[in-house]
Amino acid sequence: MNVFYVAAMSLLLCGSQSFAQDNAMHGEKRCPANTGERMKMKAERVADRLMLDDQTAARFKPMYESYLKELQECRTECPRIKQEGANVNRPSDKDLEKKFKEHLKNERKILDIRENYYAKFSKILTQKQVMTVLYPKGHGHRHSHATVKQEDDHRLIQDFVNERREIREHHRMRFEADGKQGK
Repeated sequence: MNVFYVAAMSLLLCGSQSFAQDNAMHGEKRCPANTGERMKMKAERVADRLMLDDQTAARFKPMYESYLKELQECRTECPRIKQEGANVNRPSDKDLEKKFKEHLKNERKILDIRENYYAKFSKILTQKQVMTVLYPKGHGHRHSHATVKQEDDHRLIQDFVNERREIREHHRMRFEADGKQGK
């Protein structure tokens, strides 16, 4: 009987190792190193998420890839300003002013790109789809419906916390009252 368990365990271990190797090989295919390939894959995902028909997807994908390329070029030209902590060699005011002006110039370029592609995307997509493309979730831009939901969640949490405080205060006062009556 023990021989059967040993054989079964060895088969399970060998099978799991080969399964892990297969996943590693598929992982290489899913994440290409080439930026152009990544942009094509992203355009495919966005077209699928927007549920575009074949004709619209054929028009959308090259346009979206060029949009991503322009954004990428703009981001590599002027990286974001990094907040420096308690650094002994802090930059001077002139350096900070120069970095800030470069940052604003870069933000204007990004805005110009978005405005340009807004007009292009509006010709083939609905306004809701355009907003999904230009401001994807989780990239620092809040959608109005997400903000309302966040406010509702925050309000619910605050109501719960306040209710718990009131209950605690009620029990504390009741405990003190019971203690005074016993004396």
